[in-house]
Amino acid sequence: NPHALAIKQDTANRLWFAILKSGLLLYENDRFWQYTEKSGLLTNTVINLFLDDGKKVHWSFAEGFQRFNGPDMETFYIGKQLFKDKVNGMVPLDRNVNLLATTINGLLLIHKGKVFKFSTANGFTSNSISMIIKDATGKIWITTEKGIESFRINGVSVTDHRIYNESDGPY
Repeated sequence: NPHALAIKQDTANRLWFAILKSGLLLYENDRFWQYTEKSGLLTNTVINLFLDDGKKVHWSFAEGFQRFNGPDMETFYIGKQLFKDKVNGMVPLDRNVNLLATTINGLLLIHKGKVFKFSTANGFTSNSISMIIKDATGKIWITTEKGIESFRINGVSVTDHRIYNESDGPY
C-alpha cells in the first residue's frame, strides 16, 4: 500500500511517483518500474519530485538530489562533496539552468554543471528557503521564515532584490 509523497509527468508522458520508504515508481506502458537504493538512489526515502525546463524529473531526499541523465542516474555534488541538503523547490530558468531552494544552503543556481550559491552573504534574509516560484515577468519569489523576497537572475548574478515587509501592506 504505497504512500505517494509526490507525482510528476515527464516529457515522454511517463508518470513518476515518490513513494514513502519505497523509492521511485515509474509508470510506463501500463507497467510500474521501481527504483531503490539497489538501483542507485541515495536512500529509499524520496521526499519530492521536480521538473526542469525540458520536463526531466529530479528528486530530493532529506539530504541529496538526483536525476536521470540519459539512462544513468546522476547524483549532484557541490565541488567534490555530496550535496547534503533538502531541496524545497526548483525553478527552471532555461534548459541548462535551474534554481534550487534549499533548507540550509539558501539558493543554488545550477548553470551548466556548476553550482553558484546565493545566501545571507548575498543579502538574502535567510538561508532556509521554504518555497520558490517564477512569475510571468520572470521575477523569482521566495518565502522564508523571515518573510517574502523577490529578485531576478541575470546570468549568474542576482539583480533587483527586494525584501517585503509590513510597509508593503499587511500580510
